[in-house]
Amino acid sequence: MSKHAATYAAQGQAKESQEPLSPEAVVRAYEESTSEHWRAFLKVMAHESLTAADGWVGWEKLCDGAGITRKVGSGVLGAAEKRLKGAVPFEKEKYSDSYRFRMPKQVAELIIKLAQEGPEESLGQAGNLS
Repeated sequence: MSKHAATYAAQGQAKESQEPLSPEAVVRAYEESTSEHWRAFLKVMAHESLTAADGWVGWEKLCDGAGITRKVGSGVLGAAEKRLKGAVPFEKEKYSDSYRFRMPKQVAELIIKLAQEGPEESLGQAGNLS
């Protein structure tokens, strides 16, 4: 097996065993990052996933809501996907010439709860949510 194939196989096994949507994995994804941009990104996604008619949130809306540029958003998302080995608490799909994201209701509710309990800021202050 080639070096790259072995790496991808190992990553696939790790993803399956981590159960990315378990409550523990969601808490880890939210709390283990020191990036307030990442937390704001998750908060906006959670809020918008619960309020959007189909649950999908566009890339532009996420970045704007989190108060970050698309370039910063790409860096934040890439760093989180790498840190979490792809086990992120949301779905991502290519849509038109951009991406869109969606969180299951239970995950979104947990993210909002974590944001409200967090000592650093309220949900309304992070991600420009009022």
